[in-house]
Amino acid sequence: MLQRGLRTLAAGVMVVGVYLVSAQPQKKKESAMQPYHVGTFLQPVRKFYTIADGLPSNNVRALALDAQGRVYAATDKGVAVFDGKQWETESQEKVNLFFTDRSRTLWAATEMGVLRRSEGNWQREENAPGGIVAMSEDDKGRLFAVTAQRLYVRHKNGWAEIRNTQGTPRGICAYGDGELLVTTDMSLQGLWGKRPTWLSIQPSADGLLSADTRAIVRLRSDANHFLITTDKGINLYDGNKGWHRITGAEGLPILDVTHAAISPPTPPLDEGRKGGVSWWFGTPVGVCYYRDGEWKYFAGQRWLPDDKVQALAAADDGSAWVATAKGISHIYWRPITLLEKAQIFHEAIEKRHKYFGYVTTCGLRQPGDLSQPFRHVSDNDGLWTAMYIAAECFRYAVTKDPAAKEAAKQSMDALLRLESITGISGFPARAIRHKDEPGFGQDTSGEWHRTPDGEWEWKGETSSDEIDGHFFAFGVYYDLMDDEAEKAKVRATCQRIMDHIMKNGYYLVDVDGKPTTWGVWAPEQLNDNPRWWQERGLNSLELLSYLKVTHHLTGDEKYHHAYVELIQKHGYALNTINQKITFPGEVNHSDDELAFLAYYSLMRRETDPHLRAIYTQSITRSWRIEQPERCPLWNFIYGALTGKPCDIEGAVRTLKEIPLDLVMWSVRNSHRADLQWDEVAGRFGERQVRDPLPFDERPMMKWNGNPYRVDGGSTGTAEEDPTMFLLPYWLGRYHGLIE
Repeated sequence: MLQRGLRTLAAGVMVVGVYLVSAQPQKKKESAMQPYHVGTFLQPVRKFYTIADGLPSNNVRALALDAQGRVYAATDKGVAVFDGKQWETESQEKVNLFFTDRSRTLWAATEMGVLRRSEGNWQREENAPGGIVAMSEDDKGRLFAVTAQRLYVRHKNGWAEIRNTQGTPRGICAYGDGELLVTTDMSLQGLWGKRPTWLSIQPSADGLLSADTRAIVRLRSDANHFLITTDKGINLYDGNKGWHRITGAEGLPILDVTHAAISPPTPPLDEGRKGGVSWWFGTPVGVCYYRDGEWKYFAGQRWLPDDKVQALAAADDGSAWVATAKGISHIYWRPITLLEKAQIFHEAIEKRHKYFGYVTTCGLRQPGDLSQPFRHVSDNDGLWTAMYIAAECFRYAVTKDPAAKEAAKQSMDALLRLESITGISGFPARAIRHKDEPGFGQDTSGEWHRTPDGEWEWKGETSSDEIDGHFFAFGVYYDLMDDEAEKAKVRATCQRIMDHIMKNGYYLVDVDGKPTTWGVWAPEQLNDNPRWWQERGLNSLELLSYLKVTHHLTGDEKYHHAYVELIQKHGYALNTINQKITFPGEVNHSDDELAFLAYYSLMRRETDPHLRAIYTQSITRSWRIEQPERCPLWNFIYGALTGKPCDIEGAVRTLKEIPLDLVMWSVRNSHRADLQWDEVAGRFGERQVRDPLPFDERPMMKWNGNPYRVDGGSTGTAEEDPTMFLLPYWLGRYHGLIE
């Protein structure tokens, strides 16, 4: 591998020796294509309800909705009703099951009998059986019910026993004139014929998936199509000889399905799409959802109080109410635009993520409780703040909103302070902490140094990640802001950092006089030291981008001369072509983030057509490898810099999928049946899939995380920084890629 790299280096010396012209900064180009129209879409969100909201108990065993949309919850301490504003306990009955008939009358089954909701009260049915496990209504309006051993029907004169059941019933579906399907633990039972008798339907190669049948629902009241859930997947059955299997191969995330509910046709989830029905399925490990040919999986505390579903009710608006032993989750769809989503995230940053101008992940004192956030000091406060600055600059350029300008200025002042606080000209800290903050003087993660006045401490051993972020922010801020005094401060700091790196032979030198571990861009290391072969392309790209930005800000030709020298003598331009490392187990997604920020800094200011041809080869190769990830930041940067198609649809899909809840909940997907696994583990040994999951089904992460990872997250005691949405969104808006 080293020899191959040296051959590339030699080629680079011969090919690029003619590039001596000082390139001028590239002006913003209008997009050749029309901006992609997004419009209003439906964002999945959830709301939890517990005893704190008025439920008599968190242990909810049954759910139902009446004709007015009121929600009824049966708990182990009574029945509560939700009118859209509050829960009120209205009965101490221990209800095991709710059923809503075609007239929208609500029925409740207890161990002692049956209750019917009438004129605002529960009325007890005379001579009704107790211990009912399932109820249904046929096309003639007759109610049927099964207990653990018997089948009953409700006539005008009351309830009557029909016959014994076979196996242990779980669900029942009545249709036609007294025809029945009953799911049991040993088969699917059908009651048919002139003299109705039980017919046992057993599993077969192309029929019923399993004898362990659970829930059953009829798709339409005027057609005999049934969904039958089992421990091995779902069957779609026509009541005769037609069977269809739905398993992991068809996209079903979880095979062991215990509950089912169907919402009637509702408006489309996105503009330009047809409306459809929603299928909801409860499992011991979450909720599966199907609509418009697509499956989704809702699990973990991002969506549910507890993963084991105890009851499920689908509403007319396409939402679902999910009962668990720890409370209720209402999963519903909120109409929203990307701009409205951005506004929510801007507010979140101001409330919880900005401290002294720095923007990063915030800690939470209680899982999911956003009311008491605290600052989380990271290794890369400079990088994350720099990306936020760029997002606000793009927002200001698009909207001219003075709030965006002020936010960018405030955080740029904080970014500049990282360099001034160290006392070393041109050497920025990773992060700083004030003496009044928790952890001051106690943090053992990294190298911390006190300021002479003892007011602050700063974190050293600064990496190339920080420098990438600084120069990316410097360039964007300088081009898009109109405050000359601020731009002068940015220019001076940019020049000091670049001079520090150049003075030290293209190393970033710490307070101890030694280069930091990752602040290395020197030709003798990148080109000649085998240890640095993986960083050769990326670090060459980084250094060229730093020099381009500094030359652009200062106009000092020494930076252009250094740029040309690195290209002519050391092959840095050609080094960039293969910067994306694809060796199994060595794929570094954090480096992808650094590369695309550096591409933006470099290619926005390079006008030489020959060098642009080389850099375009580099970014095109990198982006084609990254394209399956549907990362909006990579896609929009690639489209903005090349003018080529950049899978805007995939990028927008991800922007939509980013949940409004950015809390770092624990997420587990490795048990799913619908995943195709990569044979190779990730860089840290993590199991990964061939195609990334939707963003709202993955562990929460920034763009430097592994999108192919399926398990991860935390205990809900941190919230991710929304910049990972805001930067690609506003960059895409600025470059005319999206509306």
